[in-house]
Amino acid sequence: MTHDGQPTLIQRIIAALLYAGPGSVLTGSAALWRHGVAGRYDLEHIDVLVPHERRRSSVGYVRITRSRRMPSLTGEGLPCAPVHRAVADACRGLDRIDAVRAIVAAAVQQRKCSLRLIVAEVADGPMKNSALLREVVGEVVAGVRSVAEGQGRSVLRKARLPEAQWNADLYTEAGEWLGRPDAWWADAGVALEIDSREWHLDPASWERTMERHALMTRRGILVVHASPNLIRHRPEEFITRVRDALKAGRTRGPVSVRAQKAV
Repeated sequence: MTHDGQPTLIQRIIAALLYAGPGSVLTGSAALWRHGVAGRYDLEHIDVLVPHERRRSSVGYVRITRSRRMPSLTGEGLPCAPVHRAVADACRGLDRIDAVRAIVAAAVQQRKCSLRLIVAEVADGPMKNSALLREVVGEVVAGVRSVAEGQGRSVLRKARLPEAQWNADLYTEAGEWLGRPDAWWADAGVALEIDSREWHLDPASWERTMERHALMTRRGILVVHASPNLIRHRPEEFITRVRDALKAGRTRGPVSVRAQKAV
């Protein structure tokens, strides 16, 4: 440092890598920040991977992990683990499932990493401290793409309601695209939309969502609306809305809509 003030984040990262030694690799939240994955991260600590045979201990804000699976480097300048490894390392050991959901969803939604690579990393990585990460990856494999969707799926599963298709594309028999609701029950013709600007990437996305709601309704789909706040704080009301819609849809009979799993 050439000044007496507080070090910048980059200076702290460089110091952490210098302390860890040659061949060390930035991972976790700091690596995700370097990769441009937008999110709320713990940047008070810097996670660094070192070869397993190196004897180096965590100190201060630097958290050292000895690894037998040192990743290939990505990014320019500072040595960073690829996004899928950084996601897994950031999530291991977290004690809140919503925090894990937020990190995984950010990487997938922002197209910074493929789901296939995250699944492979979880399968190859250590079991220790990975229970919540494995649960969330299971949600993503099922089609869940946001924190709110993960919360909704958990509530519905605990209520023993039928499993839905998550984020499936809906089409008419003639091939017209109707939209991609958060959840879809084909036997009842019921779609779930979690309505909140908080979980959409921009205002234009929100407007497209509202247009999609109207189109699905015109085609006879029963659309259930729920907010993240409802799911979190009034889960019984959320369950009742979905259960009543499924009952009404099954009484009426299915609609002429086909679903295709989103890529």
